[in-house]
Amino acid sequence: GPTDDWSRLGIPTTDSMINFEDLMIFSLNFGVVASSKDKAPVSKVVDLAWVAYDNGDLALRLVNGSGLKGLNVRADRMVGSVEAGQLLDDQSELTFLKNVGQKLDVSIAVMGINQAFEGTGDLFIVRGDSDIKVSDLHITARSTDNSKLEFTMDTTSGTLTPRVFSLNANYPNPFNPMTKISFSLPETQDVKLAVYSIDGRKIATLINETRGPGLHEIVWTGRNDNGQAVASGLYFYRIDAGPYSQVHKMTLMK
Repeated sequence: GPTDDWSRLGIPTTDSMINFEDLMIFSLNFGVVASSKDKAPVSKVVDLAWVAYDNGDLALRLVNGSGLKGLNVRADRMVGSVEAGQLLDDQSELTFLKNVGQKLDVSIAVMGINQAFEGTGDLFIVRGDSDIKVSDLHITARSTDNSKLEFTMDTTSGTLTPRVFSLNANYPNPFNPMTKISFSLPETQDVKLAVYSIDGRKIATLINETRGPGLHEIVWTGRNDNGQAVASGLYFYRIDAGPYSQVHKMTLMK
């Protein structure tokens, strides 16, 4: 990529580089041997937000809109690491995310013909002590036909009220001796967050209280309700918040 007409069936333009343009053409053609899928609806404009979490993490969030196929986000700023956001995990199709180099230069896409990101949530998270502002970002957004997609960018600092419920992947994972678990609530709910062993026994209750809308975080130190350290192995954490329920797994390594 790119091709001579920027479409998935155009003539490849050789530039001796593997970069975002190649990812876009690859993602447009992914699964081409299968039957063609229905076209996803495409918005004229998608709404994005650059979100600063209390722990110092930064995230690019898809707030509203449909038809987003891929993104390239660059900034002349050093980053610790770039990880997939919950929205990538929520997709029914395969997704791609990679940051190139030590500065912010991340490319993401969802694979398959006419497939676009569905839902709202964080696309990727920048971890570390990076001080990256909206004005530092250079963003290229592409639609399901690889055409340029217009976007708005929320410049409000601080954590935005989530539009959807989500239980995020714990970090770090695997972990020793502690890990952080975060979840988002679009409204006030009675929340119960607990850790279970692989055989279904409850190990620890982390939260059993009412929480308001927003992002919430809690640290598990690998101990049960009696304060005893648990053994290495696979564990599950489950959240029940009103009508919402979700389970993720994590690994304790000593």
